[in-house]
Amino acid sequence: MEGNLIIDGGQVTLHIAQVVTEKGMPTATATVDTSSDPNTPHGSNQKFILDGGVITWTDSGMTFCDAKAPAGSCGG
Repeated sequence: MEGNLIIDGGQVTLHIAQVVTEKGMPTATATVDTSSDPNTPHGSNQKFILDGGVITWTDSGMTFCDAKAPAGSCGG
């Protein structure tokens, strides 16, 4: 993001390798299969936390929401 603009930052393909519950929240570890983003290298492990309909990609700070997410959680 730059201001209110979404800037293409590359493509990442990953797969979920493990899901555990930490401190009462589901946490997933994913392995990067392919990447054109130098900040997310091929073979690296990435962490995701699910909290009330919001998935946070902790390594990038990005969030993804489903219909259960609280209003305003993901920019909408």
